[in-house]
Amino acid sequence: TDQGKASFYLYGPKNDYYRLAMAKGGETLCDDDKAVEFTAVEKGTGAVIYKVEFVGFDMAKKAEQDRIGKILEEKIALRDPKALDDFARTYRDSPHAVTAAKKSQALKEELAWESARGADSKDSLQAFLTLFPHSVFRLQAQKRLDELKTSEKVAEMKKKAEEDAKAKAAEEARKKAEDAKAKAEEEKARKALANAYASAKAQDSVEAYEKFLAVYPDSPDAPAARARIEFLREESLWNRGKNDEKIMAEYMRQYPKGRHAEEAAKYLEELKSQTGDTLRVRYSAKQPSLDGNDSDPAWAEARILKIPMQDGNGTIEIKAINNGSDIYMLAKWPDKSKNTSYRPWIRNEKRFKASEEVDDAFSVALYMGKNPSNSCMMNGEEQEMDIWLWRSFWSELSGYAADKKLKISRSPMPESNAFTGRSGGSIHLQNKPDAGKAAWELFVPIASTATQDIIPSYVKAQPSGSAADVKAVGAYRNGAWTVEFSRKMNTGNLDDAQLKAGAKVTASFASYDHSEKENHAYTKLITLDIEGK
Repeated sequence: TDQGKASFYLYGPKNDYYRLAMAKGGETLCDDDKAVEFTAVEKGTGAVIYKVEFVGFDMAKKAEQDRIGKILEEKIALRDPKALDDFARTYRDSPHAVTAAKKSQALKEELAWESARGADSKDSLQAFLTLFPHSVFRLQAQKRLDELKTSEKVAEMKKKAEEDAKAKAAEEARKKAEDAKAKAEEEKARKALANAYASAKAQDSVEAYEKFLAVYPDSPDAPAARARIEFLREESLWNRGKNDEKIMAEYMRQYPKGRHAEEAAKYLEELKSQTGDTLRVRYSAKQPSLDGNDSDPAWAEARILKIPMQDGNGTIEIKAINNGSDIYMLAKWPDKSKNTSYRPWIRNEKRFKASEEVDDAFSVALYMGKNPSNSCMMNGEEQEMDIWLWRSFWSELSGYAADKKLKISRSPMPESNAFTGRSGGSIHLQNKPDAGKAAWELFVPIASTATQDIIPSYVKAQPSGSAADVKAVGAYRNGAWTVEFSRKMNTGNLDDAQLKAGAKVTASFASYDHSEKENHAYTKLITLDIEGK
């Protein structure tokens, strides 16, 4: 009432209703200074109906609702539907709960509209209308949705018109392209054929021409390709047979009337004669690399002379070529072991002592002046030789051979050693290095400073003068040494044998197995027949 007084009737025991009136959920509805009067109105069996009067009840209720109303205003200001929903649940008994629910629904609708309008797509607008069919924004949403649908339809019509135009143009272009493609493919095939044949010609090999024929067996160039294959096969067999009697015989069998048949017959005869006493030093513009490898293409043009050792200890194979200014010689002989250490220093307590160990070696003797009757130096005949001495240690160290002049006389000579010849007479041997400096020099280690127990006896040096004429490199493979020599044909030095095209020079060879003088094998005298260009 306006006087702040409320009256209503309760049914039940007095104490129960008094407690109900004084407390609800832990809160007091009436302050301590307010009076609560209970007046019995009617008594019944087991119960009493009371009239209860609360003073100030409406004013407290109004104050509580005002507080809740302020909270609602704060939630509305947040523009958060979840906050309003939470408020409605918390104060569901308050009249403000209905207001909060309405505000939440309106806010959800407003936010959904803002999102749909921001996305500005058919899907977003249609989703809004489906969710809020009676929204105050439905007319705006429907209008924009219709605009988008109209624009999409117009775009589709325009796209279809453009596609139709493109399809028509494409069909016309396709027909035109088919004609051009046919011509292009024809031209491409012609060029491919021409390029393939040009490539085969550029490689000029059996494999290249066979590859061409595998793709173009019936082309206009096929007959020429087959003819070239046959030509190359004949040339290959011919070139491989120059140093091989069996291969040359096979050439004659396959090409009895071939381009080289007449020359092949001569080669066969020469190859057979190469086991004799003459080595033809062929002219070749090619220059082999000195690496101890007889597979260098330059050696393919050389003849092989196989010379038996005088003591029956195997055979030496010799090749030689010249290019007009230099002579190159290759020697190959069997050796059971590789020895490359030459008189190394061995530590003996506080000093070093020279070892007796020596390496493998090979020598070439070119006779100067009158030729002897045989190659044995102890035959008692006076001789003068230009000696090229390859030692495996020196070769690995420097790539050079020792160049010496060896003179044998029945009369004493300066710096010579005396020996007893086979005939019993005295002979004198003078073994003198060529003038200049060798490619190695003696090295004597100092025991107090050396850290090794075995030290090489020589070190590499810079060669000069006539001593630097002969280069030599060897390699040991498969139980055999292969050594390559090179020297100017005419060195201009008096201590060298001078060579020239058309000359015939007497020579002999010797191999040393882990030795310097003993345990060596030598060949008979042979003739180097030096061919010119």
